[in-house]
Amino acid sequence: MFVIRAVCATALWVVVLSTRLFAQDVTLISPDRSVEISGTLLGFDGDYYRVDTVYGELTVDGSGVLCEGPGCPNLLDFVADLRLSGAASMGTVLMPALLESFAAKANLRAQRVSENMALVQYELRNRGDGRLVARFHFRNTTTDEGFADLLANEADIVMALREIRPPEATRAEEAGLGDLRLPDRTRVFGAGCLGADCGAR
Repeated sequence: MFVIRAVCATALWVVVLSTRLFAQDVTLISPDRSVEISGTLLGFDGDYYRVDTVYGELTVDGSGVLCEGPGCPNLLDFVADLRLSGAASMGTVLMPALLESFAAKANLRAQRVSENMALVQYELRNRGDGRLVARFHFRNTTTDEGFADLLANEADIVMALREIRPPEATRAEEAGLGDLRLPDRTRVFGAGCLGADCGAR
């Protein structure tokens, strides 16, 4: 299962978090039912739950808990739902190309289902039975807008043409997202600029 939250810079990068879901209440319970964590489900990537609780935002290994409540995902027919926001050149050129390449190698069919250049959606379906396995939503704006969406829990990946700035990293940590400057939170896709966004902030 792939999980990504992103940042991309002049060397185009990506930061990793979990797939966003519509916020609903859940209770995560240990197998012996001695520990319960209740809150609003913010994301699930097939392995980890991300929950907003009275203690702040927590990430919990799904293999060690039972999920109860209206927000619990269907583990048998789980459909990944990933939202990317940021530099338009990445969302309209680079990321769709990477997505289509991944789909071809994974025996999936990538289909664009939106014609709006500012808000683009792709669906990945199994080539054999047509079953939907993932949705990707691209909000194509600027790097700054991408980070703002990430901090507002409106995006799982920031498509950026620069590294995260110290004030953004501080706000992310205060919001419970952890340290986005750590090496394992970032992926570099390539060096150079893409079109008009080379000068974007």
